[in-house]
Amino acid sequence: MRVLVTRAEHQADRFTAGLQTLGIEVVHLPTMAIEFYQSINNGEIESTLSSDIVIFTSTNAVTGALRLFPRHAFTAGRSFGIASIGTATTEALQHHSINVEIAPPLSGGSEQLLEILDPPKLTGSKVTIVRGDSGRDKLLQQLQNSGVVARYQPVYRRYCPPTDPVEVRNLLKKQCPDAISITSNDGLLNLLKIAPVDTHRQLFATALLVNSDRCATLARKLGFQSQVLIAKPPGDTTQLELAESLLRIR
Repeated sequence: MRVLVTRAEHQADRFTAGLQTLGIEVVHLPTMAIEFYQSINNGEIESTLSSDIVIFTSTNAVTGALRLFPRHAFTAGRSFGIASIGTATTEALQHHSINVEIAPPLSGGSEQLLEILDPPKLTGSKVTIVRGDSGRDKLLQQLQNSGVVARYQPVYRRYCPPTDPVEVRNLLKKQCPDAISITSNDGLLNLLKIAPVDTHRQLFATALLVNSDRCATLARKLGFQSQVLIAKPPGDTTQLELAESLLRIR
């Protein structure tokens, strides 16, 4: 069995190793690249650190923030609460000795975090959402609709990496995957941008491992017709379990 891994280069090692431990062959085709910001202005730093709650949306948000903010800004004597989305994000913060006060259980997403935060109770509070330069706006909108003074603090840029169409075609044809691992809607959309049109029929007939119902719905709308397996909770561990389940029935 062969799995196409689409994670950004710096985020693929752990998942790839897990697949290989199961005896699964790995083909790597990054459909997302990450560029961390080199600097932000003092006003952005002050606005973030004067918040009542700072929300980290991903492990990349943690990595990016720790590159930009003063040392110990999120540990020593802080006056704000820290929230995270996803178990991996919480673990990344804790790895740097940053305590997380607010986190949904079982790798819950922004919807589950909103339930815990209960925005109407936060009216007038200042909330900063640390994330990339793009993404879903639901969290910000729900907070603002409840009278919360919410803002984004981008710390990295996500983009579709440049590729050679001939190389991608050869990769997909010669190392035809039995399943494709996808971590986000953008990653799925970028896959179809990167892959030549004459390979789309092959991709649409390939099983998908995805992290959310939203991504599964998008896959069907785009034309994917094979199995779409949803990792619940989302993340590497559950996707590995799904890959193993596919391996068992082959």
